[in-house]
Amino acid sequence: MKTKSLFFLALLLAPAWKLAAQAPDCQFTFQASATGVQAPSISNRFTTSGGSPGCSAWIFKYYTNNSSATSIELDGAADLAGAPTGAYTALTVSAASGSGANPALGTAEGGAVLCCDYYPWLRFNVNTLTGTGAKITVRAYGYKNNSAVNGGGGGGSGISACSTSPPTTGLANAVCYDTSGVLWKCNNGSSACTLTAQWVAQGGSGTFVALSGDATSTATGGATSVIGLNNTLLSGLANGLLTNTTGTGIPTITAKPTGALVGAGQANTFTTGLQNFSAATGFEIPTGAGLVATANLMLGYDSTAGLPHIWFSGADHTFGTSAFASAFTALSGDATSTSTGGATTVTGTNGGAIPKVGGVAGLNTSGQFIQANANVMHFPLYGAAGGIAQAQTLTLTPTVTLNPHYTAFCFTPVAANTGGAPTLTLSGDAAQPIVGPGGAALIANDLLATADACVIYDGTSFELQNPQTLATGNFCLLTGCTMTGNLLFTDATYDIGASGATRPRNGYFSGSVTAPGGFSGGSSFSASGGESSTPSAPSADTLNFNSGNHIPQFTKAGNSTIDATTVVPLASRTAHYFATYIDNTGTQNTALIAATDLPATNLPTPGTSVTVALPHGYAICTGTCTVTLPAPTAAGDDFCIWNDVGVGTAITISGQTGVYFSNVATSAYGAVSGSFTATAAGGNKVCMVARDTTHWIVLSYTGVWTAN
Repeated sequence: MKTKSLFFLALLLAPAWKLAAQAPDCQFTFQASATGVQAPSISNRFTTSGGSPGCSAWIFKYYTNNSSATSIELDGAADLAGAPTGAYTALTVSAASGSGANPALGTAEGGAVLCCDYYPWLRFNVNTLTGTGAKITVRAYGYKNNSAVNGGGGGGSGISACSTSPPTTGLANAVCYDTSGVLWKCNNGSSACTLTAQWVAQGGSGTFVALSGDATSTATGGATSVIGLNNTLLSGLANGLLTNTTGTGIPTITAKPTGALVGAGQANTFTTGLQNFSAATGFEIPTGAGLVATANLMLGYDSTAGLPHIWFSGADHTFGTSAFASAFTALSGDATSTSTGGATTVTGTNGGAIPKVGGVAGLNTSGQFIQANANVMHFPLYGAAGGIAQAQTLTLTPTVTLNPHYTAFCFTPVAANTGGAPTLTLSGDAAQPIVGPGGAALIANDLLATADACVIYDGTSFELQNPQTLATGNFCLLTGCTMTGNLLFTDATYDIGASGATRPRNGYFSGSVTAPGGFSGGSSFSASGGESSTPSAPSADTLNFNSGNHIPQFTKAGNSTIDATTVVPLASRTAHYFATYIDNTGTQNTALIAATDLPATNLPTPGTSVTVALPHGYAICTGTCTVTLPAPTAAGDDFCIWNDVGVGTAITISGQTGVYFSNVATSAYGAVSGSFTATAAGGNKVCMVARDTTHWIVLSYTGVWTAN
């Protein structure tokens, strides 16, 4: 009987060892963000040449993200010509306790143990998945041996107890044991057993054997208790530190440790009162009235004198006495202290003394402070700008906060400014405008990449202290600047152009004077003093009158009569002539108007996309052509467009907003803003003249043209 019992125990424990090391024979993973079935289905088919091992026992586990209601099941289907039939059935839950349900309904995570249905096709079906952004991830593990999942849980043998002895009902291929220890297997093909006759005894009988020795249990199994080690009962040992005897594995209790620090709750090993271990959960350093350290490495506290003690070098030492004088070393250099510790004084940085009077202007490259003086009134703020000409950027080190009238610095511009409104962005702050002295607008080249620019922040802008042109700041050079105001003479002593001379308030110019807007004054403008040396042909010294509203009537001193030598009669008297210049005798020289004096009508490069220029323009098309035509600038504007020689393609003249084209019969206008087109034909051409700024009228044409 004992032999049978041992045999049965070994048989019972064997599946547990196998299952612990058994890897899944089949597995697959599925993920979904909505309800629905897995597609495509997973093949569980085996063939003569291999394929799946044909798993019939399954475990699936899943977890969800943000799902408030979940339902998922594993289904199987038969095979039809190498594909699922389409009729799916939920796999059967294992008979073992804790196998769950199919479908599984855990909200955040869950799973089920399924056995023992074999289907050649498998798929997951997500019945419910509720929640915004919810997602489910599920993995299935399959086994070709049903006993891998159809036994009891919890790491036991994998075989559960039969419901009756002998059993009657159970899943296909299920294995259980009866009250006599006999194993039974459901032998009804792929169907569940419902009758005792469908079960086959697998042999084995007997009862559980109670454990004894270091581990004990009852005769029916149940909980196991460890009561000893290597035949030594733990209950017989005294309280203390449990240690292991070398070479035997027999437990023993060692003596309590000695020393300054003793385990919580243990007795004092020094003089009474030196230690306080009253708290069972911790320890303290020895404390007592008049404490003296008496043992090696001992540390304690004299509660009377209020001083700590330590034992070293074979003697007791008290902190705060001369015994520790050698433990401190006086500091020197940038920081100083006494030989007994105490306060530390920093007197410098990196070998340089800290200035004791005045301000500190910053640090030099060695990390030493710079004394502020008349030349360095604040830390030296300078940097090279980045960005572009009209939007420059600058980073200063260290970073500064903008304070009106106190923030001043210099920088090298990245490029010369091109207009009157450049900006500067300092150390990532908002861009601020750069203006001239007093807030005047800058002009081009007030900032140059070859000259440092120095500015002061005034609260709303950076005021440039050194504009590179004199024009900014109410200065104007007569070598090429524009005066926007009046030129006033308030000093009668000196005049423009008179170096050191005393003259009336007249203007003296050594070169040409161009007056495109005309001169005005209380008397005639006299070009005197240099006539005798004026050449007989135009040169750089000629006095030019370019105004369209005024021409000189009298041309030399003393000439007050309109005669043949004045400009107006000469220009009107001689047809097709014009006055070219006035020589030093006051005679107007004339020339015949030649063809070269008249501009040619604009003709852009022939092509298939041409733009006509007004007031007079031509266009030649070399293929199917689109002509861009501007709106008339004035009545009398004209243009002509035609196909090139040998070209017979269509022409489209684009419409202009608010402008009309007349038809070729000049009987009506097309639609406002409409185009003007010709069908494809050789010799297409059209010429039009503007009636006004909104109407084109056809003068001549060849081809079929339409005003759209």
